[in-house]
Amino acid sequence: MKLIINNKRKYSFYWYYIHPMTNSSIDVIPQYTNPHISTALIKAKTVVLIKNKTKTDKEKVNEILNEILNEIEALYNRSLLNENELIWIKQNNSRLTNWLWFLITQNKNPLTLFYKYINTSKYEYDANSVGLDFFDYFSFNKKAYSTKEKDDLILQFFELSSMNRNDKISLINKLRDIWNEIITIDDFKWIISNDDNIYEWAINYFIEYNVKNSNYITDIKNISFENDFHKLVLLIDSWDAHVDTKKLFIQSIKKAYSQKKFRDKQVGKKQCSFNLSQKSINQLALLSELQGVPKNHILESLINHKILELGVKQ
Repeated sequence: MKLIINNKRKYSFYWYYIHPMTNSSIDVIPQYTNPHISTALIKAKTVVLIKNKTKTDKEKVNEILNEILNEIEALYNRSLLNENELIWIKQNNSRLTNWLWFLITQNKNPLTLFYKYINTSKYEYDANSVGLDFFDYFSFNKKAYSTKEKDDLILQFFELSSMNRNDKISLINKLRDIWNEIITIDDFKWIISNDDNIYEWAINYFIEYNVKNSNYITDIKNISFENDFHKLVLLIDSWDAHVDTKKLFIQSIKKAYSQKKFRDKQVGKKQCSFNLSQKSINQLALLSELQGVPKNHILESLINHKILELGVKQ
């Protein structure tokens, strides 16, 4: 069979299906050039020779190798997705990336996901394919840390799957429907902060809340994150709870967060009790409203100003 590689996607597909046969330690795809595919084929041919003990029978080796290439070609033709069918996956959204990453690392391969969420297909798949670990088979990094690396591997997860193209489309559409429901819960903009301690507090609050309410918490300890904000969001996004339950939790943590911010602002302050005339009370309230600051800030400002005016040393 004459191997014709005329685009990078096809090159990638062939490389990753031929490469595992070579028992090579190289886990990064070479630059898109035909000679590298030829190198992989030569190594694959060697493996075929050894496995079939036909070192002297070149015709037999070529026949076996052609069968392999024909199978890969057929797989490529029936499973390849169009670029526009991958737009949702390739939207460069870190929140979506982490959620998809959680799904694929938990479910090994697209077929497992397909049977979990759809479970209907007019095509029959090899039962062994369901148990195949995508990461182990293609020597991909299951411990990916950066969003970019996760994005690349998620794309490969769908690109290299042996699933029929129509089933891939059905799975992607189903996952998109689930995702669209998830993101209606909250956008989490209210907790974005430069202080990482805030995220640690929120993660602990989430855990304590669910322990107190005897809720199951998704295990994400094997997933790496660029920061704790992503970890917090995935904990909530991957939480197997009803939409209403999640919304009640968001209300609860928002209220707790407001209280926390208030308490934090009170550090270094003590409560005072003294009498004021009704007129002074009304004037203080007016100043607070006009300047848009709390009443205690008005009093502190007036006291500081008077101290400076009198030149009192503190």
